[in-house]
Amino acid sequence: MLPVVRSVLTEAERSTLNVEVFFAHGGRYQRRLLSSGLEDPARVERFLSGTALSRYVGVVRFQLDDGALVDIVCDTTDIRRYYPRRAPVLAVFPFAAKLVPTFAQALAPMAPWAMVV
Repeated sequence: MLPVVRSVLTEAERSTLNVEVFFAHGGRYQRRLLSSGLEDPARVERFLSGTALSRYVGVVRFQLDDGALVDIVCDTTDIRRYYPRRAPVLAVFPFAAKLVPTFAQALAPMAPWAMVV
């Protein structure tokens, strides 16, 4: 996903891009999204109703100096053994709604089962 993230940024933004990787309790992660104050709360609702999270999720968060850009939400279990290596990706959550089509297009060939909200 790094090439996709870098492609939506300006040269100046690329220099401030960083990645944070962490584990979160699935329910707590959902509550944080609900309280994040996004401009389109319906996106959070679609995410909550359309994605079954494991008890703990892995999150790869790309962020700029001024805040979060996109979360890659991953399953921490090995339930999906019959999927390819990228299978742990459950969802991609861009914090700016305008980036949803870009990430949806990029993720479609790599992980068609993952939700982009």
